[in-house]
Amino acid sequence: MRASLWCPDDGSYRRGVDDAIALILLRCAARRRTVWAWSAEDWLALIGTSARQFTANAPGWAEGTVRPYLTAYAYLLGGFTEFDQLGSFRRLPLAWRVFGLLAFNALPDGR
Repeated sequence: MRASLWCPDDGSYRRGVDDAIALILLRCAARRRTVWAWSAEDWLALIGTSARQFTANAPGWAEGTVRPYLTAYAYLLGGFTEFDQLGSFRRLPLAWRVFGLLAFNALPDGR
């Protein structure tokens, strides 16, 4: 699961990926459901409708780098597309995480 997302070669980002996976697995255990059975509302409850809401509801060990990776996993694993409900966030880094930075660097216009 970890290798499915692009991640900068930086310890805090790698930890963000690992912590996102941990939160997903903890939520699966708590709800006694696989991630593939989650609704958009389930993902929203985990990701939060804002960075502030995520921080307020997440365990203390889940840092700010976790939420973007949760969003990427929500898209990849759950087909989550309700990005307009997540509040303000940078969409381009989400695309990098999902599709890989190399794919974007290969585009003719560099975007």
